This record gives sequence, structure tokens and C-alpha cells, in this order.
Amino acid sequence: METRRYPVDTQTFSTIVEGDYVYVDKTDLVYKMTHDYRYVFLARPRRFGKSLLCSTLDEYFNGNRDLFKGLRIDALEKEWVKYPVINLSFADAKDVSVDSINEIIDSMLDEHEKKFDIPRQGKDCGVRFKHLITNVSQKTGLKVVVIIDEYDAAMLDTINNDELQERIRARQNKFFSPLKDLGKYIRFVFITGITKFSQMSIFSTLNNLKDISLLPDFQTICGISKDEFLSQMRDGMKDFADTNGYTFDETVRYFKAKYDGYHFSPEMLDVYNPYSVINALNDKQLNDYWFNSGTPSSLLKLISKFDIKMEDFEGVECSASRFNQPVEKVTDLVPFLFQSGYLTIKNYKSVIYGSTPTSVYELGYPNDEVRSALADSLFKSFYKVNDTMPLRNAYFDFYVNDDLDKFIKALQKFFRMFPFSLNNMNEKHYHSILYTVLTSFGADIRANQETALGKSDLILKMPKTIYVIELKYDRSTDSALDQIDDRDYVSAVLDTNKRIVKLAIKFSSKDRNIECYEAEEENCCDCGRIGKQELRRQIRTAKRQHSSAQLAVFSEKLCDNILDMPAYQQAHTLLLYCPLQDEVDIFTIIKNAYETCKTVLLPRVVGDDLELHIYKGVESLECGAFGILEPRGEVFLDYDAIDLAIIPGMAFDRLGNRLGRGKGYYDRLLPRLKNAYKIGVCFPFQYFDEIPSEAHDVRMDCVMWR
Repeated sequence: METRRYPVDTQTFSTIVEGDYVYVDKTDLVYKMTHDYRYVFLARPRRFGKSLLCSTLDEYFNGNRDLFKGLRIDALEKEWVKYPVINLSFADAKDVSVDSINEIIDSMLDEHEKKFDIPRQGKDCGVRFKHLITNVSQKTGLKVVVIIDEYDAAMLDTINNDELQERIRARQNKFFSPLKDLGKYIRFVFITGITKFSQMSIFSTLNNLKDISLLPDFQTICGISKDEFLSQMRDGMKDFADTNGYTFDETVRYFKAKYDGYHFSPEMLDVYNPYSVINALNDKQLNDYWFNSGTPSSLLKLISKFDIKMEDFEGVECSASRFNQPVEKVTDLVPFLFQSGYLTIKNYKSVIYGSTPTSVYELGYPNDEVRSALADSLFKSFYKVNDTMPLRNAYFDFYVNDDLDKFIKALQKFFRMFPFSLNNMNEKHYHSILYTVLTSFGADIRANQETALGKSDLILKMPKTIYVIELKYDRSTDSALDQIDDRDYVSAVLDTNKRIVKLAIKFSSKDRNIECYEAEEENCCDCGRIGKQELRRQIRTAKRQHSSAQLAVFSEKLCDNILDMPAYQQAHTLLLYCPLQDEVDIFTIIKNAYETCKTVLLPRVVGDDLELHIYKGVESLECGAFGILEPRGEVFLDYDAIDLAIIPGMAFDRLGNRLGRGKGYYDRLLPRLKNAYKIGVCFPFQYFDEIPSEAHDVRMDCVMWR
């Protein structure tokens, strides 16, 4: 197979095309961008192809059609006008001072004044820039194209020096400001960088600058899309596979885990890191190319300054206004990490608040390269433990042999090396250390995985076993195991054929180390009639196969049917419930009952029991046990007065038997409801011909499941 050439050391479009390097054709997007808008801003992480895009724009507007033969734009563009192009780059703005930024600006202006034979106009950079644009346009009779690459390099370089950054901002502000008043001389302006700095004049005064950074139409304008990767990189992938003894499918899987995962719009099209991909294909090795090419020390300083741990950025839910905001005054690390490429969009949903739809994004680390390499840098920088090799070797032995006891002993030895001054004496401290160091080893570990009842500390996935881990500080391992069970942490990993182990680890304040641990395998009941534990497991799996929208439709239809029931219409005092995320949503019934002046009772968890309170409207609710909305105010004790109760459950059968979550709250409450007509509610996949039941169980009078 002929070896393909990869542009690992050039971002110049003409060099790539004329040298027959691998090129991913983005020219159709170039055409669309330059014909849809006149003033464009694009933010993308470093080494993501922004400079190549600038070079492509330069050649396109210079009318160099020969370079575009066979590319998509060749069939789109009919005129190929040669415009005057002013192409500026602040890439050299490293270790800057006010003097050096002045020199960079002065040098760029000198270069273009000579290129277009325009005499220098004074010393003021803004005046010179304006003079250059107007005179070039008048001299050529054409409008000018302005390209500005890495506009924010100097600002990023000084992000930990407010005084110097402000002086540089003022200087660049003066330089950029003429762009706002020169519309009649300008054909197209393209400004790109890593981040957004609102106080720069391009954002504060150039009000017609279109930010395309998160627009679906341009989400793949930089980087390599999934389709481009599988088609245009196919030969390179085959070569990589042959060299390393992998199958083609294995190679695709490794590249996806290591370098894929970036998303730049709610449409969530996968984008691979181009710098890492082309270097890996060129070297035929899977290394941390992007991360090692220049992760700034300023980033580590910022994370240290905010005292934020790596696990805090897994599953961050926020609106776009949080992560797509300017970063010159860093009061929140999320926008800086997102725009710099250390976080990306992992999920998107539209939520209705009142009558207004609101976009909610979930952010997280894009791939294994970023996650593990950042963890390694943070660990060495913050915890001052440079020799992690013994623990790394122990982890890899654990990965292969699944010898938990041996690995725990290695962890104990590791914690004995920790500096006394870095021990924060709390559970979160040990949680963060375990997460960060194991992530740096490339472990498939996740923090704070949600279930309906809470968030687990850590979930570690190994080849044969999944460990659901709960840490305790000066508290027993029994309490940790109880928490795993009570809050149903195992439900987050039930869709697997692997062995599941609940792992409780106790840290001691006296020893500043692991005192003991307890591991308990999650077993399924295997009997002639399905057991409760296995039934709950199957139902949780079934729920994950239904979208939130599907469950909402089920809930809406079920509520409508209940509202039509004579038993509901004739009832005066009703026991209802505020649903968990995975339960039938009956807020429609709560609203109807309250508005029709029925007495509405809602339960509140108090110890091991449910205490009933009278509902007084939405304002009377607060977040209570397990994240459930619970009522405040007056306690209701007249159980005989309750004439209808709507009861949730994990499962029901045709005889009215109910299976709960295992805590027994409703088991203790239901015997008190002697006069109430009891309606069990569930989704269709929770309704069975027969479920396990006990002689003392209170049956429902009716089960509504559709």
C-alpha cells in the first residue's frame, strides 16, 4: 500500500494541495460562509485547523482557482474574483509585553503597506490600519478581505496578569476598532481564535460580527467529522491496523475513544481532533499529540486558583450562555475549558420552563486523550507525587487479573507517600485523588453517576467487572454498602453482562489512609418465579430503553384516564405524590385536584416513614429526601378521611400486588389507608401477570398502566 502524506508540519493550503498531502475538503463550507455573511467570528480549540482555514480563505479570495480543482467549491464558484487580501496573524504573541505587541502589529502593517505599495500614515496603529484598508480598496477598485488569525493569543498569554492584559487589550482595541466603520470598503472579514474576549473592540463595537462557533451549518468546518474520518482516512487506518496487528474495526474503536468526541452544536455531529488523528496516522502510534503540543501552564494555574477537581467537570449541566461567554475576566472555568477544547458538549435537551423552551447542555471531557492527559498533569502539578509508576503497574495488574485485594494494598502504599500538607482531611479529598490518578492511567472511571435516588461516588469499569464504589471518611463500610443499595447506584450499570461488585472503602483520619474495604457482589435471584431484585433490575433496564419524551406521553395519557374516573371525580381528599424522574408524572392530577378545591396530600420522608402534608400550591414544595419535591406546612393525620390514593411502584400485577423500591415506605403507610380507593400507577413495561408478593402486602384496588 502506498504511504500517504500527512500535513503534520504545515497549515498552508497551497503546500498541502501542491504536495499531495491528505486534505479533508471543507471548501463547500468556505463557500457557504463567505456568501451567507460578511463579518464572521469562529472560535475553535488550538491546533484544530483554524490556520489552515485562514490559508484556504486567502487562496480563495486571491482567485487561485487551480488550487481548488476537483474540490467542492470548484463547482460552486463561478466568478473567481481576485480580491485584495489583508491576512494578519497574532500567532507569535507569546511571552508578550506591551512593547512586543506593538512590534507585532507594526510588523504586520509594514508587510501589507509594502505589499500593496501604500505609504505609511503616521504611528497610530488604528489610523494606519484604516488608511491601509481604504487606500487598498481605492487603488484596486475592489473591496478588501481581512483575515485575522489567533486574535486572542496575547490575551490568553496574559490571562493570569490582569494589569498587563488590560494594557494589551487597549492596544489591540485601538488596532481593531477601524473595522466597524469601513463596511463600504470590505468584502469579507474573518476573525478566529480559541476564546471570546468581549472587551475587545471586535465584540464591543463590531455589532454585525456573526459568531458561527455553535451554528449547526458550520460545526464541522474545522476538525474531521465521523463520515470524513471513515471515508477519507480509511487507507491510513488500514495501514495503521496492519502495522500494529489490529483489525480495522479495532483501530476505528481505538481512534474513536482516543480522539473523537468533540461536538460544536446541539446536533451533536462527532468531530475528531485533526491534529492528533493526522499525527497518529503518520507515526502509526496512539499518543497524546494534541495535549502534549502545548497545554498552557496558565490552565493549570487557573484550575488551582479555583480549587476545582477533575471530577467536577464530568456531566456539567448548563445553558449555552454559561459556556459560550467571554473569558477575559475568568470568574468561571467552564467557558474557558469549553472554548479551549478541554470540555465539549456531551448531550443536549430542550426543557420547558413555564411556557418557554430552554436549552440545557451537558458538558464533559471529549475523549480519553484529554481526560487522561489532563488528569496526569493536574495530579503531578497539585499533589506533588511524581512517582506514580508503582501504582500504575499495580493498576494494570488489577486490570488484567482483577485481584482487588492486591490493588487495595497498592493504594494504601500510595497514600502513605502523600505529603502531610496536602491532606485535606475529608472524603472529597480522597475521592478526587482516586478519580484523578486512575483517570491519568487511562481507567474507564466515572464520578457522580446519577440514578433516580442519588449520585454514586465512582464507577470503575474493568474488562470483566464493574465496581460501584462508595467512599467513607471515618464511617463504616456497612454504611457505604447501605448507601449503594438504598440509593440504587447499581442501576446505573445494569445493562451489562459483566460481574458487578459493590465496593465500600473506609478512609481513616488517624492513619490518613485506607483503613479497610468491603466488596459485595451484586447477585441476581434465580428461582422458578422471578425474584424481586431481578425484577427491579429488568424494569430499570426497560426504562432506559424509553426516552423521556416517550415516558411523558405515557404519563399524559394515564393522567387523562384517571381524571375521567368516577372514583377520582367523586373524591374529596386525595393522597398523591411528587414523582421521581423515572416514575409516572402525575403533576397534571395534582394541579387539577388543587384547582378544583380537593384536599391534596403529599408524602414527606421522615426517618423510615412517610408523613402526609396538605399541599398548598407549588410554592409550598421544597427539595427533600432523594431529591424528591416534598411539602412543607401542616401535617395531616386523619387517614380515615382519605378516599382516594394514587400510589407509585416499581411493578404491579393484575391482582393489584405492588413491588416498591425496597425501603418499605409505602408498605408501612398503606395499612393505614383503610377507606381509600387505592390506584397503582406504572408504565406498561412495569405491569405483569404476577409479581412476588407477601401475605401482609396491601393490594391496590385498581392498577392504571395505560
